[in-house]
Amino acid sequence: MTKNEFLSKLADELRNNNVSDADEIISEYEQHFAFKMADGFSEEEIAAKLGDPAAVAAQFESDADSRKSGGGGRKAITVIGLCFIDIFAGAFFALLFAWELVMIAFSVCSAVVSVCLFVNISPWAIIPPMPPLPGVVFGVSMASLSVLSVTGSIYFAALIRQLMRSYGRFHQNSIAIASGKAVLPSLR
Repeated sequence: MTKNEFLSKLADELRNNNVSDADEIISEYEQHFAFKMADGFSEEEIAAKLGDPAAVAAQFESDADSRKSGGGGRKAITVIGLCFIDIFAGAFFALLFAWELVMIAFSVCSAVVSVCLFVNISPWAIIPPMPPLPGVVFGVSMASLSVLSVTGSIYFAALIRQLMRSYGRFHQNSIAIASGKAVLPSLR
């Protein structure tokens, strides 16, 4: 089943089930297809992993029915709980950002040391005197360490971005469940 076939069947099923946020759900699944296709998956693989469109639409219908029967204070309790969790999540993300800054500073320092070893200079006599050949070998190793640190920092920044997107999706889905709205698909 291709992307267009899956989305059209899902849209038909959502309309048949009278799901109020059908357009938003369809746009989220379109975005899901776009992300997965960017990761190298084919349309058929993505549609197979998502399952039957009728079953997906039935999940949204049953979620809406169960949410309508819930109490009115459910959203308030959810928001209070999310605010409490945000304290710890904020500290966690602050630590991740601090580690990212440390890694960037380390890579810059490694690059500066490698340049000093290549040129055989020692500002403020920080680097001990070294014969030329070991200085060049050590300079090459520091330059490669700098390149690897920059690469690791880039991947770590991408990880932080994905974690923040997932946490934002968790927030959005938690409030949607408490409000009786449709839940968005997970970011995998």
